[in-house]
Amino acid sequence: MSSSTRKINTGNRLLVCAFCEHWYDPTFSHIRPCRQDKLMMWWEYDYGVKSICKLRRKDTLSNSVCTNFERKNFK
Repeated sequence: MSSSTRKINTGNRLLVCAFCEHWYDPTFSHIRPCRQDKLMMWWEYDYGVKSICKLRRKDTLSNSVCTNFERKNFK
């Protein structure tokens, strides 16, 4: 399955799984700040990529949404 890249504004509420603490992506390989945005308000994520949700314990798409969303800590 091929994925595409989508942009999302961090000023809005991020609810997609790619930005959730429970979606397993320890190296943040599927999310990154947009190159053109110097204020880091816009982020890109790989749309349609599957990874395990540690909370639900099943494969979940990066663009999925759930009520248990917890924003990732971008340290």
